[in-house]
Amino acid sequence: MHKANRINIDKYLKIYDRLKGLHVIPRWDWNTKSLSKLDVLLKDNGVSYFLDDVGNVVLNCKSAGELQQRLERGEIFQVLQAHLDHPGAVVVNSVSRNKNLYSAEWLGGCSIPLEGRELLAYDSLSGHSSIVKVELDLRTSAGRFIYFYSRRRLKLGDTILHYKSGAKRKREKILVDWALDDLIGCAAIIYALSETSDAGTIGLLTLGEEVGGYGLEGFYKRYIYQLKRPPYFINIDATEEGEGDFVCGSGVWLRYEDRDAKYDESLVEVLLSRHKGLRRVSLTRGGTEAGSLSRSGLAAVSLAVPIRNLHNGSRHYCWTDESVFLGDVSKLCASLLSLLPAERYEIATRKKTHLMPVIKCTDYAAQIVKKVLRSKDYCDFLLNASDYWNRVNLKYNLPPVYLSSSEYEDFKARLELDKDIYASIDIKGLVKELLLHVRSHVSDKPSPIGSELQILTFLKANFNACNMNGSIALSLDKLQGEEARRVLAHELSHWMCDRLYKRSPHNNLIQLLLSEGSACFVSQKVCALDPEDALGLSEATYSYYESIEDDLKERFRRYMDGMFVHLCEGPKHSTLKPVQIHHPFRISRENPLNKYGYFLGYKFIKRCVEDSFSIEDVFTRHKDTMERLADFFGV
Repeated sequence: MHKANRINIDKYLKIYDRLKGLHVIPRWDWNTKSLSKLDVLLKDNGVSYFLDDVGNVVLNCKSAGELQQRLERGEIFQVLQAHLDHPGAVVVNSVSRNKNLYSAEWLGGCSIPLEGRELLAYDSLSGHSSIVKVELDLRTSAGRFIYFYSRRRLKLGDTILHYKSGAKRKREKILVDWALDDLIGCAAIIYALSETSDAGTIGLLTLGEEVGGYGLEGFYKRYIYQLKRPPYFINIDATEEGEGDFVCGSGVWLRYEDRDAKYDESLVEVLLSRHKGLRRVSLTRGGTEAGSLSRSGLAAVSLAVPIRNLHNGSRHYCWTDESVFLGDVSKLCASLLSLLPAERYEIATRKKTHLMPVIKCTDYAAQIVKKVLRSKDYCDFLLNASDYWNRVNLKYNLPPVYLSSSEYEDFKARLELDKDIYASIDIKGLVKELLLHVRSHVSDKPSPIGSELQILTFLKANFNACNMNGSIALSLDKLQGEEARRVLAHELSHWMCDRLYKRSPHNNLIQLLLSEGSACFVSQKVCALDPEDALGLSEATYSYYESIEDDLKERFRRYMDGMFVHLCEGPKHSTLKPVQIHHPFRISRENPLNKYGYFLGYKFIKRCVEDSFSIEDVFTRHKDTMERLADFFGV
């Protein structure tokens, strides 16, 4: 155990101030200037690092050897983790070029009104910034948007941040600033790792905690999911002070539960017994990333630092900075140093169970119905419902919806006869019913990290259902009777595979084949369908495809255009090179496989399962899967 010397608070504050200058908000993409600042900061403190697939910063203790290889080999015992992002906005639209009026979507916390506040507009490429004043703070079902004028020309993707000239210290005892949640934790991790060398510990600064935890989820799927003996996690989080002893100035606490989960009790007991300065506390007002890890069966706890005015006064109607006592920060750094070097604890991890994800439904369909019924004529519809419709579509990067005047009249007439015609499907209940059945076919593992399932309902969309940025979108006018069950089972399979195996197809044709084939197979089993119904084909078409299956495989090979690559070991070790396609939305659209892609994918998955090669094997045993594909297509 590291014997911590007196904490150098000036060194800590220098790390904090430089870290704050990175301007990391939710949905962040690193730019050259910010990455350069990060690189210099970490090198100056003797800490090496790498960025993982989703942009998290993975930190190494000084002189601890090659980091990524040790992580993949399971040689890391302990992960010190905090989230790097803080509330902010991203420019989504130029409302008026003549007047330089812009709109930006606000992301993350901070629920106080922003009208009249000065914010910082930050160019994510050049690093230039300017001050803007918020004219309108608008909250809609599509999200929260702020409107402001800017003298400097902005572009889509520029970020908007709280504007402060720098941290203020009152009598050198209190740190007063914005975004202390959770930059104080990130700075403490860098400080601790710069003070000692420990090959068994890494630091992890995650992105996206304020908007669903995609950063931690991506790290888990890439580095932790496959480990037989994963590390334990020490999360650091700033938590708003409350009644009782958990107040600013009381030090750092060992949090053992939050709103969503109880943490690993065996890890809590081990840490309390070996680190006498820690005290345990139950804080159930909010959630932490330790809770996300715990729900996935991993050993995790959280070090809680009391903070006032969380998210710049989220519980107040005035503009109030976050504040943390420097004495608490000093105790946090000392606590982290006491955890180094890491020890391999014998932790009795509780039994992993099939926990249901949190299911949230956003009913855009109901909003569309209301706006259509309020529209008096076709022109009014275009200015009212259609405008709302397409602002929602823009939010989810969907094509705009346009109805002709006759289509609109037919649509409105049907709604006037029965305005609840699209409310008869209990989507949330159906999802709960299907989810466990889908999971039993996709994997035997517990819920993945960040397991929040969002369902979005639309009307008259150009799809019946699809997965968009981790949400399942449904066009209710196209889902009738048993079709809703089949489609939901299909999309839930996609959702589960993406979270468990990080297998979003993107523009990889092979992954498209596997993903759609798995979804069709799962929907067939869950809904007890005939194969043709699971594929959405007529019986005659399915029979015809079966009769020419070898010909369809040959067409697939020709389309791959030589992308079957034979390795030197011989035909049995052949593999496939992914083919990039321009419009990869799904196999049955925008590419030559539009008539038979689902069929071939389904047949391949069916053969694998019958050969005791599960869907989980398909997505995790890459080399074996590629060899089976080569054999399936006769390469």
